[in-house]
Amino acid sequence: MTTGSFWKGLTAVIALSLAALWVMHALMPDIEAWGGFNLSTIAVFTAIVIAAYYLGQMAVRSESKARFIQLVMMIIFVKMMVCILLVGVYIKLEAPDSRLFVVPFLAIYLIFTIFEVIVLERIARTKLSGTQESSKTHL
Repeated sequence: MTTGSFWKGLTAVIALSLAALWVMHALMPDIEAWGGFNLSTIAVFTAIVIAAYYLGQMAVRSESKARFIQLVMMIIFVKMMVCILLVGVYIKLEAPDSRLFVVPFLAIYLIFTIFEVIVLERIARTKLSGTQESSKTHL
């Protein structure tokens, strides 16, 4: 995946997340009370995806064949901890009246996770195709 296509895709994902929030706002007017949390969630997931992209680019260039898998496992763990922290801190600080604030959070999580998987899969595929081409030249 080229850097240009990554940034275009990320822009589309952010726009899709904002559109999903707009639709949910029409369906659940209470969502407006969670606007700051939802925008913070988009910002945090954007940062995670950007980090995953650049770390993934570095990991596929590594001599270690396990480095990319280790990175993916680390990203999953960090993302899980960040999600728990985000929700926990929001509940502690804001004490929302309804637990429905999790619905937009999960929608944003899903959108960004799908994009992240696509990005990492394409990075891994470029490494795989590069490895196959280099092995053909050695034959």
